[in-house]
Amino acid sequence: MAQPTTPLRTGPSRSAERVISVLRTRGPLTRRQLEDATGYSRPTLSRVLTVLIDDSRLDEIDDPAGQVGRGRPSRLVRLNPSLADCIGLEIARGHVAVAIADGSGADPWASATSP
Repeated sequence: MAQPTTPLRTGPSRSAERVISVLRTRGPLTRRQLEDATGYSRPTLSRVLTVLIDDSRLDEIDDPAGQVGRGRPSRLVRLNPSLADCIGLEIARGHVAVAIADGSGADPWASATSP
């Protein structure tokens, strides 16, 4: 039986999970900041980011506080906010709390608590 020529993607690698975890915790970062936060070399991080951006799990945006003047403006890598919407529900004795947010880890769009 012939072996497949390309490996099947079965899920994110540990490197990808680490990058996603850092972005979830710290928010959008430049590639250089991601190198520092993860400890990955530039080539390793570039390979991981290429896969995650191609899979639409991450995207890059212009850095509003980026370089002004000469050179390439800096870009931020962030979790793709359109990737997932989340609803959190907490039901406890005496209260119910609901929060709705996107998958970026930012503050919830809406939240409510009832005594």
